[in-house]
Amino acid sequence: MIDKLIQAVRDESWPEATQLLYNHWSERCPKLYTTPDEEPWDNKVDEDSINKELLAPLAAMYILDNQEISKGEPVSLKPLTEKVGIKETLRKPGQLCGRMFRHGDPTYTCKECALDDTCVLCLECFKQSPHAKHKYKVIYFLTII
Repeated sequence: MIDKLIQAVRDESWPEATQLLYNHWSERCPKLYTTPDEEPWDNKVDEDSINKELLAPLAAMYILDNQEISKGEPVSLKPLTEKVGIKETLRKPGQLCGRMFRHGDPTYTCKECALDDTCVLCLECFKQSPHAKHKYKVIYFLTII
């Protein structure tokens, strides 16, 4: 599926790419987010499966490459920054860092500059930004089911 998705993006066939991703997620999400019948309050999230089954195809679509995902490793968009020529050490504030947040990761939102709560920075980007001297809030990224 990922190879077909990458090819659809290369061909700029956006309806096909959208349909491939939609079909894949429609099939995988119910399996990944099922609630146990016996104890529905004890729902466990398998981060590795979510990374491999949901985030990897999306990342592959952006970077036009099917990355190998090791168990416990998050999906990364760092190859995208390399493809567009942004070196991590020379990155300017506001440029894509490639960080994909995992359950429990801190996210930083500037109370003075952010338009809404979706405007977040990772710790490394936050420390290098002028927002560190502004009023800000820290929220820990939680996977909601």
